Amino acid sequence: MPHHILVADDDPHIREIICFALEKAGMKTLAVPDGAAALQAIERHAPDLVVLDIGMPEMDGLEVCRRLRHTSDLPVLFLSAARGPRRNQPTTGNSRMADCCWFRQAIQPASTASRWR
Repeated sequence: MPHHILVADDDPHIREIICFALEKAGMKTLAVPDGAAALQAIERHAPDLVVLDIGMPEMDGLEVCRRLRHTSDLPVLFLSAARGPRRNQPTTGNSRMADCCWFRQAIQPASTASRWR
């Protein structure tokens, strides 16, 4: 049974590349353009993993994860142009966010798929 992955990124090209790589690896994907849509899709579709862009406007990936952590331990993979959590933007406040994985957006698509396997 394939894993179901939710991909949330405001850049349609990034969403397409990530979904393509995951689907090529045998996973099912659902793509959404923002954080609010991600929270709705998580509730409706119960994915196995969520891939979140940190830099989405209005509700960024960190806020989506904070809200998600109130009710779920769903695995989260962050995409960011930065190398990891910003020094002045700690992921504490909910220590369960420390379990999330970080990828730079300049990633190789295959590495995203292999990370989830």
